[in-house]
Amino acid sequence: MTGNEWWIPVATCAVVTWGSLLVRFHGKARLMATWKSRRWALLVVVWTSCVAGLVSAFLLPHASRLPPLALGAAAGLGVASRTSTNKGQQPGGGAVIKTLTAYDSVILDHLVDQLSNQQAEWCDRLAGGFCWAHELEDFAEDVQRFLIARVDAASPSAQRLSLRRRTITATHKNIQTAVQRWATQERELIKARGTSPSEVERLERKCRKARAEAEQHCLTLLGIAYKTGNRTNDRKIEALKAKLAHDGAPHGMAGMPTARTRPITGEASRGRGRR
Repeated sequence: MTGNEWWIPVATCAVVTWGSLLVRFHGKARLMATWKSRRWALLVVVWTSCVAGLVSAFLLPHASRLPPLALGAAAGLGVASRTSTNKGQQPGGGAVIKTLTAYDSVILDHLVDQLSNQQAEWCDRLAGGFCWAHELEDFAEDVQRFLIARVDAASPSAQRLSLRRRTITATHKNIQTAVQRWATQERELIKARGTSPSEVERLERKCRKARAEAEQHCLTLLGIAYKTGNRTNDRKIEALKAKLAHDGAPHGMAGMPTARTRPITGEASRGRGRR
């Protein structure tokens, strides 16, 4: 490799590394969702490319015998190897690949953490804040219909999408079951208003526990929406949440009214109209 060819392994490594990241996180996370995730993804590409350039220029005594493209491709593929074995397994490729991808595992760990955090923040914001069980049930039903419509429009005959459809449906059923338990606790709590404080406190704890379980299942459904969606779909799901929001009313357990302000009878949302 001549001195004028130093840029070839660098450019090749950048392209292959970016492609490796896209393959690794496709359908699992969003590399470009926020500026923080973009920063970490770019840092992985820049670092790996710089290492490939340095190795090709200084550290490999026989670099002149190797095609410049091979050096860059080896470094980029080494990133894919490390990203697919981040649970304590050693990636393949030998000592050369490990040298070319030095320190990549540290940056990749930060990238994975950032991708997980931004997904959790988005899902937590949408799954929480419902005062009543039927509100969460209505929201989950809207999200489920939205996701199923996207899957069917993409390719209803594809096996992978068919599996995703079954996953969405099963998760929605779990939400419905948990919501019914939450609704039962709501009715018991309202009936207990005016009784002993200890009994009310006990029922409030049970109601919070039931609500947390329903929200957890809703987080799973929103996680599917986040991993397989984009910013446009995010805004549509946020609009579904907005139409169920209260106008100026407090949310959470503190906003639960007493039996005098809202009695509940029957199922949580059966026959109940949309807001």
